[in-house]
Amino acid sequence: MLSKLTVVSAIGLLSFIAVSPSAHAAVITERSAIESIILADTSGSQLLETGVGDTSFSQTYEDDSAVLNWKADTSTGTVGTSSYSKGDSGQTIVKIFDTIEFSGLLTPTTISYSLGMDGSFYTDSLFDSAYFQSYVRIYDITGLDSWLETEDFFGVFDDTTPVAEANELSVTAFHVSSEEGVYGLFSFDELENGMFTAEAGKTYGIEILGNAFSTGENAYSDFLNTSTFGFTDLGGATFTSGSGTFLSAAAPSVPEPLSFGMLGLGLLGLTWRRIRTS
Repeated sequence: MLSKLTVVSAIGLLSFIAVSPSAHAAVITERSAIESIILADTSGSQLLETGVGDTSFSQTYEDDSAVLNWKADTSTGTVGTSSYSKGDSGQTIVKIFDTIEFSGLLTPTTISYSLGMDGSFYTDSLFDSAYFQSYVRIYDITGLDSWLETEDFFGVFDDTTPVAEANELSVTAFHVSSEEGVYGLFSFDELENGMFTAEAGKTYGIEILGNAFSTGENAYSDFLNTSTFGFTDLGGATFTSGSGTFLSAAAPSVPEPLSFGMLGLGLLGLTWRRIRTS
């Protein structure tokens, strides 16, 4: 059996980072950035500021423990990670951070969004293990000069997170993991939905994460085919981002089935009226 949660699970190193004390965290000036973290024979992290001329990042790393791949693109709202273990373990984490301001909101408006995941993992023995985690978090960061901070994690890597003053409004997440005694190939094509209330004049921070881990002789967790974020209903609003590129190359949202139905009724009514008046 596989476990699937639609809330962030307390698993692995990432959960320990999330609850580690931030007494030594340092506020940083970046408002829009991509962070990558790898954990294998060699471990470390990178933080790249994003902007109009620098919207994406991808990289491959290989050592005696694992083959790791990761990528992120602010213009499409996608992150992708994979870990192929070679007798030991490997983990790769990638995050997108950006800021958003909405225009055209006359009253507080519900903004709807989706997070789609497409990938698979494989274990071929009782001693293998694999998991994948993805989430999107929305924060109210109105009035904050800086909304991100970085903390050294025991000299192994730097971890970037929103500051404590950032008010989390919404979290939508997906997690799958292998279970003891169960092995084989498992594929996933999932879509999770979320929403939050936006107001004119406020600034919002968005964090999108992908996290792949595997351990064993031939295990892998491959979600390099991306976790993709997108707005599904802006309530008539438009938005700008701190990077100037967030979702600028994303595919347009598909109307809900109800919207198609209403469109069909409208066309039918128009046709009937033309018949009557012809």
